[in-house]
Amino acid sequence: GWKPLSAQKLNLDEYETRRVFRRRKKEQMLVPPATREDWLRQAGYGSSEITRSIRSASRVKRQREKSNNTSIIVHQTMHTFKQASNFLKKVNGLVTFKRDT
Repeated sequence: GWKPLSAQKLNLDEYETRRVFRRRKKEQMLVPPATREDWLRQAGYGSSEITRSIRSASRVKRQREKSNNTSIIVHQTMHTFKQASNFLKKVNGLVTFKRDT
């Protein structure tokens, strides 16, 4: 392990202000697929293991996208129902029905 040179408590805003390095953008963080595969091969992983992992990751990505799209549709539907419910409450308050007895 490693040992810190010093310990200092900072709140998040203070830390962000004092940082020497700025955060990198997403594009700067991406590792090209060929480089990633080279690293995995150097670590002892074979082609079939790499391919299987790529397919698994792609499957999970598609499931996440599908789930996210479903969540958006559900949210929009619930919002529409809420608006319709509020509208009906207003209409019901304006119109009163007399029951025949």
